[in-house]
Amino acid sequence: ELRQTGCRLATFFTALGQEPRLLCAAQNSLCGRLGREVCTRLEEIEARGAAPWRARASEESCLLLIVDRSVDWVPLLMHDLHYEALLFDLLEGANLAESRFTFEDRTDGSTRQAVLGEESDSLWNRYRHMAVYTVNDLVANEVQVWSQKDETLRAVRSGSSTSQMVSSTLSALQSVPEHKDRFKKLQIHLEICERCFRAIKAQKLVDVAAFEQDLATGTSEGASISQRAVDRQLLQYLQ
Repeated sequence: ELRQTGCRLATFFTALGQEPRLLCAAQNSLCGRLGREVCTRLEEIEARGAAPWRARASEESCLLLIVDRSVDWVPLLMHDLHYEALLFDLLEGANLAESRFTFEDRTDGSTRQAVLGEESDSLWNRYRHMAVYTVNDLVANEVQVWSQKDETLRAVRSGSSTSQMVSSTLSALQSVPEHKDRFKKLQIHLEICERCFRAIKAQKLVDVAAFEQDLATGTSEGASISQRAVDRQLLQYLQ
C-alpha cells in the first residue's frame, strides 16, 4: 500500500513537472517510510529520462509535507462550517439523499428535487467551499437584486408609452431565460441556507462551535481554561 501511494504521489509531481522538497516525521515512522517510497519512485522516473524538472530550469518549487494525523486531534473537535460540509452534515437523510436536495417550489408549492454538483449549477461550484454565513449573504443579496430588477421590469411594462417600454426592456428581455435559470438556482441555495440555519439554531451549534474553538486553543476570551471547566461544559452539551 505504501508503494502504491508513493507511486501515485510521484506520478502526480511528474505531471506537475516539479521535483518536490520533502518534509516528514522521523525516518522510522510511517510518514518516513512513505517519504522514502516517493523519493524512490521519483528516482526511477528520473533514471528512465522522464523527469521534466531536469529538462528545464525553473524558479518554481513545491513542498510535500507528510504528517501523521493520529497526533493531530484538533480537527476531531471542530465542526466544519463551510457550505458543502455543513449541508451534508446537517441535512443528509432529512432533505438530502445521494446529492439530491428535496425542496418546496415557492412558485407553485410543489415538491421538487435538485441535483447538487451538476455542471450547470455554477453557484454550487462557487459556494461549496465558502463559509455558510458568507454563502447566505451572497445568495440573499443577489436574490434581492434580481427581485428589484423584476419589479422595475414590471413597472416599465405598465408605462403609457410603447416606445419607452421597448427601449427600456429590450436588453433585459434578451437574456430572460438565462436569468430565470439563475434565479431558480438562487432560490434552491436560499432554501438550503435557511434549512441549515434552522438546524444550527435547533442544535445550538453556534455555542458548540465556540466551545470547540476553546478546546482547540486552550483559551477562552484570552484566558486559559481549566480542565474542570472544560469537563463541566462538555457534559452540558452531551446531555
